[in-house]
Amino acid sequence: MKVYHNEDEEEKFFFILDDEAKNDLGEMFYREEGRGIIVITHTFINSNFKGKGLGKLLMDEVADFARKKNLKIIPQCPFAKALIEKYPEKYGDLLAE
Repeated sequence: MKVYHNEDEEEKFFFILDDEAKNDLGEMFYREEGRGIIVITHTFINSNFKGKGLGKLLMDEVADFARKKNLKIIPQCPFAKALIEKYPEKYGDLLAE
């Protein structure tokens, strides 16, 4: 499994592929708001892989991306919001005020 990043103008998201079967295991979509802010809009995890930590893996990638680009996050997606609230020590510094 590997996390990839799609930064097309129309759709921006991080996604996980099963390298052997090339199956899409999960995705975390975002949009740029300007002013150094990204909004996480939706998270999808393949039903066969729920509960295996893939959503957290995606959130970690988004967090690393945001830190490298000096961006703040608005978690519109309920899943992303719940992760940020559950792990404030890991993601709290990224919240847009």
